[in-house]
Amino acid sequence: MYSFIEVTPVHRTNAPTYAKYTQYRNLLKEDFKKRCAYCNDLDKYRIRSFAIDHFVPRTPLNFVTTIPANKYDNLIYCCSFCNRAKWNKWPTNEESRENDGNIGFMKPTNEDYKNLFFRNYSGRIIPKANSNLALHLKNELLLWHPIHSLMWRIEKLMALEEQISQKLQKIDNDEIKSIHYRITKEITDISRKIFDTND
Repeated sequence: MYSFIEVTPVHRTNAPTYAKYTQYRNLLKEDFKKRCAYCNDLDKYRIRSFAIDHFVPRTPLNFVTTIPANKYDNLIYCCSFCNRAKWNKWPTNEESRENDGNIGFMKPTNEDYKNLFFRNYSGRIIPKANSNLALHLKNELLLWHPIHSLMWRIEKLMALEEQISQKLQKIDNDEIKSIHYRITKEITDISRKIFDTND
């Protein structure tokens, strides 16, 4: 079992005021450590552009929001998979109410968000037991989608490959070369699956 998110992202408190929410992209990317706030995918290995989500949607389905589109702490850096899945959903139909404990959303900058899930050995995002909200979020954000476990695995393998490559620069060892070959092959296999999943 692996932790879902290591460090909870935090919005900076001294963000400048921009007219357009899209102008915050670089600040959000920095505040969210280049990761999707919802699934924790790293944008370094993205196959689609990352997006800016409005946590409380700009155009929710059943009510009109009073939150300005450029309000910084309502903006979330996220992958396009999570952004498209969340879209304009807001199940509580109350701007100030994220969830009722069973349905709705939880702001990923809330420390409790990362504790709703864990990752299994293959990187799948699993809701913690006895949490209806976690199960709801998994389904609403499509956190079960294979892309998230594939992106998690490729990130881990790329880090391992880099470490082994550095060792190979210092020593010539057939066993390490064999390990390096297997890791490189797995990276290639996962990359193919990622592109297949993107179709």
